[in-house]
Amino acid sequence: MHLEHALAIYDPGEHRSPVFVYAFDPRVVCLDYLARTLLPLGLPEQALAANDEAIHEARRVSHRNSLALPLFFGGVVRQILGDRDGVEARCNELAQIAADAGFRLWQAGATVLRGWTLAEAGDPEAGRLAIQRGADEWRATGAEYMLPYFLALLAQVELKAGRPQAALPLLEEARIRVERTGERWFAAEIFRLQGEVLVTLNRLADANSCLTHALETAAAQQARFWELRAALTLARADHDGVAARERVKRLCAGFSEGFGLPDLRAAQALALDVAS
Repeated sequence: MHLEHALAIYDPGEHRSPVFVYAFDPRVVCLDYLARTLLPLGLPEQALAANDEAIHEARRVSHRNSLALPLFFGGVVRQILGDRDGVEARCNELAQIAADAGFRLWQAGATVLRGWTLAEAGDPEAGRLAIQRGADEWRATGAEYMLPYFLALLAQVELKAGRPQAALPLLEEARIRVERTGERWFAAEIFRLQGEVLVTLNRLADANSCLTHALETAAAQQARFWELRAALTLARADHDGVAARERVKRLCAGFSEGFGLPDLRAAQALALDVAS
């Protein structure tokens, strides 16, 4: 893996100075990107460890923008894994750094993540407003990156609040942005969430099409974690679908870590049902 090779050849004496040219410490950047790569590949524990190491390294070099990067994306990874306390801790520190240093982009990112924690804590309306405000402030800086993820996050809050009709156009906008920009890190999850919303609306044929796209996208990216999620959603939607349940069982067998996470627990339970 290129990121692991970059970390192996990194020399603090020779390579630390670019932090003052490119705004980030190279080692922190490599670790942060590594965390975001390991998660969809199906290595969530290693992803969390890489992010923690990135934060530790950024603290060691005492560079605030380098610290803000893994704090934000560490919050994103933990949000995907459903760790509300972990997200809250990182977005609180990120917000403080952003306020002190005047980092508008990172302040907006912290606002988005805080919105999700509010929704998870039982206040979906406050969460929705915070995510929307943060996404608008992020976009106001000129940034386009991560907007599909923000829209998907907003859609999840709408779905959880019982408003699937409001979630659907958000996911369609996210999908259009993915196609326009080529930012495909979260593409499989966007298709999966569209399928989940369509199941809620009893549009089962459309849901099946979206979930098939999610599975195909994840498989093409070798993104085992996204593929498992899509297979789980399909299996839940089609209770009599033997093929979908067998796919969950097969995917689950390919994991070597993360078995305490909700997705893996659900997959293992379904795999046991298939076996019995």
